[in-house]
Amino acid sequence: MRKLVIATIIVMLLGSSVRSQVALEHTFSYMRAFAYPILFSSNGTKFSSMDSNARTLRLYNTDYSSWKVINLPSISGYKPNNVMFISDNLFNSDNNVEALLILSTTTGARPYYRSVLIDEFGAILYDFDSSFFYNIYTVDGRTKLMASSGFGNPISYHSKVYALPGFMPCGGCGGVGVPKYSGEGNAEISSPTPNPNSGLTTINYSLPNGYNSGVITLFDLSGAIMKVYQVDRTSNELQINTTDLPSGMYYYNLTSNCVELATKKMVKL
Repeated sequence: MRKLVIATIIVMLLGSSVRSQVALEHTFSYMRAFAYPILFSSNGTKFSSMDSNARTLRLYNTDYSSWKVINLPSISGYKPNNVMFISDNLFNSDNNVEALLILSTTTGARPYYRSVLIDEFGAILYDFDSSFFYNIYTVDGRTKLMASSGFGNPISYHSKVYALPGFMPCGGCGGVGVPKYSGEGNAEISSPTPNPNSGLTTINYSLPNGYNSGVITLFDLSGAIMKVYQVDRTSNELQINTTDLPSGMYYYNLTSNCVELATKKMVKL
């Protein structure tokens, strides 16, 4: 009996070891293939990879099937260097993909950078000129893009602040998207009325002091984003149309500045 128990434990340990093995799933092999996942507001999670030689930004579904191929604009004397802030609701609200493209040239004494905002059709929406270092912050409930540049001899650095209309979606702790932190302030969000519902339901909410805007996001049980609503202090209720959702249970939360303020659940008949 003792030998049988020992053998069983060994088999269980070996099975656990096999399941915990690192497994290669996919290889992105394009030039400058900076592959990383992206959480979109309206299009779920994707992978991205930039091919600087072919001047393309490739976006993939999480099963690595192709989703979009974006042709990067050709600007004389420059080549693609990096792509940042790939999003669908950060720079505008049309649900199309936009990205901040950083280009460089090797002419002159040092690489010179130029940055442009592009859409998924390769059109240039905004020229940030010589900026090359960026960060995004939320200030007083509004999204700000901080852009820095340096030029001249000696080098003189400049920083500019741009107001953006949208938000970067909040991901789970350590997950894709901007990290979120729970339990902030005295925010409130009500259960939906009616609940269960078969079409329209209303959610009441309140933002805590210091928060002028927020986002109410509806998830299914797998964590997939179903609907996203931007809210602010001009109202304290939100009406949701659920007629296009399958029957089942959903969760929704109120976030602001990537802080998860409150969470509730809803049932769709």
